[in-house]
Amino acid sequence: MWFPGMLMMLADSYRYVVNDYTFAPKIALIPIGATAVLYFSVSTRLLNLKTGEDEPEAAKWVAALVVLAWAGVMVCGRLLNYL
Repeated sequence: MWFPGMLMMLADSYRYVVNDYTFAPKIALIPIGATAVLYFSVSTRLLNLKTGEDEPEAAKWVAALVVLAWAGVMVCGRLLNYL
């Protein structure tokens, strides 16, 4: 899936980096979504949860943020060709 995007960027990189409204938000949202992997893999509270226990409130907020961030990455990626 990354190969077509790479070809688009190589073909007209000035258009996507300088004159585009969706490339910068896409690049900004990717680290936000990737940082959640660290949160969920480093958190010992989440690793020690038993079946039936409720997750911490912070984990729910981080999960919602991750879903919104990756949805934003997908939307911005799809709009790259049109805006």
